[in-house]
Amino acid sequence: IEKLEDKYKEVPVGLGLSQNNKAAFEIYASEKGTWTVVMTMTNGLACVMAAGHSWEDLPKQLAGPVT
Repeated sequence: IEKLEDKYKEVPVGLGLSQNNKAAFEIYASEKGTWTVVMTMTNGLACVMAAGHSWEDLPKQLAGPVT
């Protein structure tokens, strides 16, 4: 996490738990568009699952049918 913040200037932009609550997924992104997905399991082991470029924040939408 320190390397993502120091070297790539990525900060947390989202997170969620797996279906079985065995892992947390965190998404880090930078203003330059780089991004990284990190999975952390309940035993503390963490792994970079994916990384890339051209990250773009999307506007939040309300739940419900589109009108």
